[in-house]
Amino acid sequence: MDANMKAAHTDKTIVLAAVCLAGLMMPLSFTGPAVATPAIARDLGGSPVALAWVVNAFVLAFGSFVLAAGTLAQEFEGPARTRAFSLLGTTFGVGLAFGPIWSGLLIEHFGWRSIFLTGAVIGALVLLFGVPRMRETRDPDARGMDGWGTLTFTVALSLLIFGIVTGPQYGWTGTATLALLGAALAMLAAFVAIELKRARPMLDLSLFRYPRFVGVQLLPLATAVCYVVLLILLPIGFIGVEGYSELKAGMMMIPLSLPMAIVPFLAGLLARRYPAGALSAGGLVIAAAGLAWLATMPVGQQSMAIIWPMLLIGIGTGLPWGLMDDLSVSVVPKERAGMATGIFSTMRLAGEAVALAG
Repeated sequence: MDANMKAAHTDKTIVLAAVCLAGLMMPLSFTGPAVATPAIARDLGGSPVALAWVVNAFVLAFGSFVLAAGTLAQEFEGPARTRAFSLLGTTFGVGLAFGPIWSGLLIEHFGWRSIFLTGAVIGALVLLFGVPRMRETRDPDARGMDGWGTLTFTVALSLLIFGIVTGPQYGWTGTATLALLGAALAMLAAFVAIELKRARPMLDLSLFRYPRFVGVQLLPLATAVCYVVLLILLPIGFIGVEGYSELKAGMMMIPLSLPMAIVPFLAGLLARRYPAGALSAGGLVIAAAGLAWLATMPVGQQSMAIIWPMLLIGIGTGLPWGLMDDLSVSVVPKERAGMATGIFSTMRLAGEAVALAG
């Protein structure tokens, strides 16, 4: 291996490490504020609607800009891409598994502000070491950022989430709620119109003509409803209703989050012998059974029996979680993989934001 090849290999390794580090930060950005919300409320006050934006603001910002970012870079392909996605999924799973405990420890010893400082430090490391080594997209016809598209999509998603969050306060048929939801619909229509007119849109609507592509986009919506919502709301319930400390609440989340460090890897192995679609569907059925079981658990009685349905939900959700990232790019041509990744990530984050708001 000559010097140039060694340098290229080193750069790819650093890029993958930076992406995995960013992947580790994502679950910390979910679980940390969720565990910290009761402490923030004790310190600063705030209504439930205002406190909900502690998590919603992150999801909204990420969901809005990741679509545009998906059109800018694609570093791996072929078997290397599959290995990269596998490692990224494992890193994400580790963050999910130990994020609640790490957040509880930080809050207990350094206060809730340390949660956000941790995210800033990780983000700075990614920018410093990863971004300078990332290459531009291989699509020769790419045109860079779509400013108007990004703006209209962000405004549409913001108005939709705000309308859902404030709906119970003003009434679903109230003037304010209807105005917010109507404005969201209008901005979404403007976004679609802008993308249809662009020669190289950041959202290629023609991809939605393929049933397999549409099916893959529904997977993150399903996992948002059956898993991510619990990841955010259960710690708040453990602290505010059951009376647990932040650290104990983080430990109580282990049955839900620990499978994410194991099951996605096993799903990748199973996918060598069984269809990924069947495995994903089976996992969602298992998660649905866990949700039905969870609904029978008493509230406010500090029952440890809740860990079993949580474990079942984590195992079931882990199956599609470990497969859907690679599926999102495998159903489109290679040169559109960056866009497919952006669309998929946007659907994931937007779906999670809407599910949490609901």
